[in-house]
Amino acid sequence: MYSIIVNSIDAQKLERLERNLVHVLRDAEWELVHIPDAKSMCDGYNRGLIQAHGEHLIFCHDDIEFLADSIHSQLAYAFQYSDLFGILGSRVMCSANWMRSCQPHTLGYIVQLSESGHQKIVLCGLEDTLMFGAQALDGVMIGCHRRVAEQLQWDEQTFDGWHGYDVDFSYRAFQAGFNIAVVGFLPLIHYSTATFQSPDFQKYETAFGLKFPSINA
Repeated sequence: MYSIIVNSIDAQKLERLERNLVHVLRDAEWELVHIPDAKSMCDGYNRGLIQAHGEHLIFCHDDIEFLADSIHSQLAYAFQYSDLFGILGSRVMCSANWMRSCQPHTLGYIVQLSESGHQKIVLCGLEDTLMFGAQALDGVMIGCHRRVAEQLQWDEQTFDGWHGYDVDFSYRAFQAGFNIAVVGFLPLIHYSTATFQSPDFQKYETAFGLKFPSINA
């Protein structure tokens, strides 16, 4: 079973996501674990982990839409060959802003909204369908086996807001020796114009650097 774990206070976004999941996972067993009152991403994800029944977990934003007609076989493949995976990431951890590592280290692609509201494709690197060796994953969507999440947990003490939680989780997975991949076969659109430039993000980038001082944050 897939457990899709989502923090959301927006009923319209959640409804759109659920409609999308009903379609793309119509040939799979799955559940939506909705946390409506998360104090932070980590708080909600830890609570969602406790509530989830599945062994295959997907932690994702509420403002995404999978663009494939079905994603069951793609998810099954990713879970078979990796411990942890996402659609964007990097093989080099340089800071909480994983995109600073630049190509050829960055991996994956996504459809995103520009500041003008138009859709754009953000191509970070696409060399194969399943790209291994990642140290950092973007939090728009992270899939992992239950055993991975139960071992690592989400650090809600350090990352008590809405940024930094993803690179912390994935980098600790890398340090623990888990097999981390970026998948090139799960196209999705992220209905967001958020960037890495906000003061709130910079706060958690600093926190990440203090937690991992060996990284040039």
